[in-house]
Amino acid sequence: MLLTYFLKDFEIVPVAIIIIIIIIIIIIIIIIIIIIIIIIIIIIIIILVMKLMKVIYTYIPETNNVSSVYSVAVVLYLQLVLHVMLFCP
Repeated sequence: MLLTYFLKDFEIVPVAIIIIIIIIIIIIIIIIIIIIIIIIIIIIIIILVMKLMKVIYTYIPETNNVSSVYSVAVVLYLQLVLHVMLFCP
């Protein structure tokens, strides 16, 4: 019923337009999935680098130990910055 009301001004809706709209929606979904995967990879790299830094600082006697509180704070801050950069205009 809603579809007939919406399309009452149009006699024929070309199938090509519907196919193009579906293809555009699929491309947008794929781009969003790729962006999410890139964000996850960046977060994993940041966590691995921070763990490596913590190990290096732990085994070098002249340096101080890196607190895990600071590590968690940095990861959360970087997640927030990435989110703001990607999803806010």
